Amino acid sequence: MSVVSDAIIAGIKSAQTAVGASVTYTRAAVGSVTLTAVPGDSVHQTTTSSGYVSETRSKDFIFLVSELLLSGSAVTPARGDTITDGSTTYDVLAVGGETHWRYTDPTHVAMRVHCKE
Repeated sequence: MSVVSDAIIAGIKSAQTAVGASVTYTRAAVGSVTLTAVPGDSVHQTTTSSGYVSETRSKDFIFLVSELLLSGSAVTPARGDTITDGSTTYDVLAVGGETHWRYTDPTHVAMRVHCKE
């Protein structure tokens, strides 16, 4: 690890402690993992060919890449996976023309997963 990635990990862990929620990440027929995610929201804008701009909001969850282990293997988020926060289950999916997840930093130690209820 580099100094930059160590600092990003420390920042994410600090945010997890301060505002994190215990969530369950599930992939059907593979398994699930409970992890602490930092909740967030994103606004996604798309423009139609006629110039109309629409906004879509997503519920986001941020956590360390190293924490997303299903059946003992590191995975990246897939469409169709779910994240359960309390009694609410969110579907992992692309929103507003963006991909369903992205790295949050240049060293790829943390990820932001976009979801809809």
